[in-house]
Amino acid sequence: GLPTKAIWITIDKDVLGRSDAVTNWDQGDMPLARLLLAVERLAAQCDVLGIDICGDYSRAVFSDPLRATLAYFDHPPRFTPTAEDLAINAQVNATLLDCFERVLP
Repeated sequence: GLPTKAIWITIDKDVLGRSDAVTNWDQGDMPLARLLLAVERLAAQCDVLGIDICGDYSRAVFSDPLRATLAYFDHPPRFTPTAEDLAINAQVNATLLDCFERVLP
């Protein structure tokens, strides 16, 4: 049980496994199906005020040398996503949006 009826859901896509999301953050291994089930269960029990998604691939650009250094050590090794990688992210985004439409009033 949650201590409140009203919630806000934040989804950080880097929790997902590489087959479900391509990120340049620490990559998790949660299957998309488990994430969708969690959203559905939360929405069934609570009033969802809103949902936001973060954690997609984003190219790090910093003008501050200190922040650039921190990002260098914080991010996994640099890579350039392929068109297929970006298509995976687009498909997962569409799947998440479909889920939200089903569970939100």
